[in-house]
Amino acid sequence: MNLSFFGLRKTPFGDVDSSSLFWTAKRRELASQFRHALVDQIGMLVLTGEEGSGKTVFVHAVLEGLAARKLKVISVSSEKLSFPTLLKTV
Repeated sequence: MNLSFFGLRKTPFGDVDSSSLFWTAKRRELASQFRHALVDQIGMLVLTGEEGSGKTVFVHAVLEGLAARKLKVISVSSEKLSFPTLLKTV
């Protein structure tokens, strides 16, 4: 791809690091709620959305902000698990 032709600095496809996440007011609020739930051990968090909408990048950005804390986080990214299988997985 000719990046300069399109005025790009890097390819728009592939892995995206969380530093490129655009923090809207709603994302900041959601991140605050996620941090609260993780730090205070509220319970299980479920984040859903369309493919490519930035769910993984968002979660990684929130976790990077909590890197100094000793948290155990499990990410299950399969929508095909039955509930009993999900429980066994975690």
